[in-house]
Amino acid sequence: MNFSEEELQSLIFYQDTYEKIGFWWMRRGHSECLGEKGVRVCRFCRKTKPEVTFSKKAHVVPQSLGNRGLISYYECDPCNEMFGGGIENDLGNWTKPARTMLRIQGQNGIPKLVGRKGASWRIEGGAKGGLAISAHRDHMPHAVDGEKKAITFDLPRDPYTPAAVMKAFVRIGLTLMPESELANFEAAMEWIQDPDHGVRTIGGSAIYQTMHPGPLPNDQLQASLLRRADDQAPFPYMFLILSFANQAYQVPLTSRDRDAHLQGQNIVMPIFPTSTSLNRNKYGHPRTKPIDLAMTTEVRDDKMKIVMRYDSVEDIEVNKSDASQLPQT
Repeated sequence: MNFSEEELQSLIFYQDTYEKIGFWWMRRGHSECLGEKGVRVCRFCRKTKPEVTFSKKAHVVPQSLGNRGLISYYECDPCNEMFGGGIENDLGNWTKPARTMLRIQGQNGIPKLVGRKGASWRIEGGAKGGLAISAHRDHMPHAVDGEKKAITFDLPRDPYTPAAVMKAFVRIGLTLMPESELANFEAAMEWIQDPDHGVRTIGGSAIYQTMHPGPLPNDQLQASLLRRADDQAPFPYMFLILSFANQAYQVPLTSRDRDAHLQGQNIVMPIFPTSTSLNRNKYGHPRTKPIDLAMTTEVRDDKMKIVMRYDSVEDIEVNKSDASQLPQT
């Protein structure tokens, strides 16, 4: 791993302050089931058969992020439908531009982006890999900087509610954690199931996003749970670390009881370092930023800025059949 000196110090902090209580690697062709198939109790609504059914695959991490094989036996069909049609949809809308540009295969393939308000363009997965960008010359979805060899995209997001996105991240953590920890997160359990996103019952609404530049596999996900080693240490009780393609997220999982002593405190701690095997001198260093997901009202007309770099440009001839498929104004 290619940690910087600062990241190594952060790693030492987490090794001293937290313990890893779970790690999952989701990749193509691998399957894993959490829980016992013969003992079906939904950990969210606590209902069992025959009151509820368990016929659908309950993906621990949403399929939209590329998870195929990690499922749970302890999520009933009604809860699965509630999450899938609610907070997971918000998470999908919030991440959609990144998932398209990183070519992440969801349930229905790589999501397609299209221009709005008269802008005639679309971006989709290419037939031979890569991305296919079709655009009218007056409505390009990107700007090219030839000197820096960079392409900047300003891509629209579908409507989402930030608090619902946070709930979707927390649901992943609650699905992964061992049964013995659930009693510490009863308030969080109630919160993620409440359709009223304006009700705030637990603390913690900021997550940290790290972007790793360079070519990385887009068909693998990793998830970890970190638990505070010293129960009275002045740091959050638990974190979810979720990584896919070039992105990594650090999400606090707030326990009302375990984190009660943190109320009103200004918590200062380093970010959990994630790394890759890529040469940073060639591709650049990772960039981390905080993201506040406290807003409880729906966000529309939001955009995600994505910068991609290139080595060279090649002119190709577009035949008439290809040109006829371009968006028209």
